[in-house]
Amino acid sequence: HGYAIQISYPYLCYLIENFEEITFTHEYLEEDRKKMTELLCQLIKAYDSNLANRRLIVMTALNRFLSILCNRYMIQKENTIIPNAIDLITNTMHYMSIHVFEVFNAKKTAEAMNVSYGYLSRKFKEVSGFSLGEYATRIRIQKAEAELLGNRHTISEISDICGFANVKSLEREFKKKHHCSPTKWKQEHSSYFMPNNG
Repeated sequence: HGYAIQISYPYLCYLIENFEEITFTHEYLEEDRKKMTELLCQLIKAYDSNLANRRLIVMTALNRFLSILCNRYMIQKENTIIPNAIDLITNTMHYMSIHVFEVFNAKKTAEAMNVSYGYLSRKFKEVSGFSLGEYATRIRIQKAEAELLGNRHTISEISDICGFANVKSLEREFKKKHHCSPTKWKQEHSSYFMPNNG
């Protein structure tokens, strides 16, 4: 009887850095083809057995198979450009800052940067220390602070202007940062920016 081996996408992403950006050639050396076939046979035999350590044998054979595949036959997808991480994050931050008025969409941001969501999410966290969502909230709060001190809009209007889903969302995130409501924060800080009429 035949077998179909399915390797989960998250597992491949875990093992292979930038997996979203690569593919594999289909032209294999005969010696590698034989070796990979042997490893698959070992994997299947162990899977069908009752050995106590069959899981270990299966994973060892699978990882050796993937090692050959990745070391010799992995290529970058055509038309895929992986920019320098610092440049990518700088451009992403700029993009997010000029789209602060919109409800944040991480996948749309990745598309604008011409990279996969998984790659951007991982690199952004590595470089900035924030997740994409955390940084989006951070700049929305900064914008909300400026709007509050500007004294031109209501809290409801500010939540819309700064890309929050609703007033409750703005108040929740504001309390996380300042431990008080936007109204209370405005009352405490407006005096610092009042004009001095001498």
